[in-house]
Amino acid sequence: MARVAGVVGAAAIGVALLLGAGPARVAAQEEDEGLGTAAPAEARAVLARGIEAMGGFQATSAVRAAVLKIEAGKGAVQERHTLRLAGRHLHYASRQPNGSGFDVVLAGPLGFLCDRGPDGASTYSEELAPEDVKEGAYERDVLFMPLLLGQLLEDPRSNLEHRGRNSVGEVVVKATVPPAADQKAEPFVVRLKFDPASRRLTGVMGTVPLGAEAGRKRYVTFDDWREVGALLLPHRLVDARDPEAPAREVDVTWTLDPELDPALFTRPATPRSRQ
Repeated sequence: MARVAGVVGAAAIGVALLLGAGPARVAAQEEDEGLGTAAPAEARAVLARGIEAMGGFQATSAVRAAVLKIEAGKGAVQERHTLRLAGRHLHYASRQPNGSGFDVVLAGPLGFLCDRGPDGASTYSEELAPEDVKEGAYERDVLFMPLLLGQLLEDPRSNLEHRGRNSVGEVVVKATVPPAADQKAEPFVVRLKFDPASRRLTGVMGTVPLGAEAGRKRYVTFDDWREVGALLLPHRLVDARDPEAPAREVDVTWTLDPELDPALFTRPATPRSRQ
């Protein structure tokens, strides 16, 4: 299961360019622990303004599914994340230049990994351990957080808390992220950071709760916002796992409400062990 744990933990950003970690930025994020608190209504207002800055609650809540594709160069591994927001079901696909690769699927409390041949046919599949499913759910929610702000705002379990501003002026909201409606995972806690001028979400900071990277700090920042239909969405993501680790930066593209194959989240009938 070591391969599975590594896949689920690393798949959230995918193939990326290694960059310097940005110590000043990380230091600012670390200072959030000492910030004061304010009324939940103020925290809700920050999220509401962030949603409005992306295009408004009506436009964001109308999204039923989204595809986030890593923009890798020619000949590189191609990676695609497909999220069905109802239940927050994820399909992650990784493909080599010859077409072979694997899928990771999180659908409710269950998950599986499936190897694919160059023709796309399934050659092997196995269930993910419960810990890997929960870790994958955390990774998925952090990656798609701009599209989940409306769910956080509406869910009474979110436990939003205004934390003031950090040392670089970002407005910080601490949020408990409830599991998907049909999932039994424990909620996890993150700090959401918003730019005071644009009011858009600039980043998410949290601690990986489970799996191979449990206990490690994770910082994901969102940048390069562009129009996608009626919304503004970030087209550059930076992922850092602890201050001493190099950050990873990727350019991404979004497709909203694509036509999804009904079998996308269904485990294929394949041998349970490799030949």
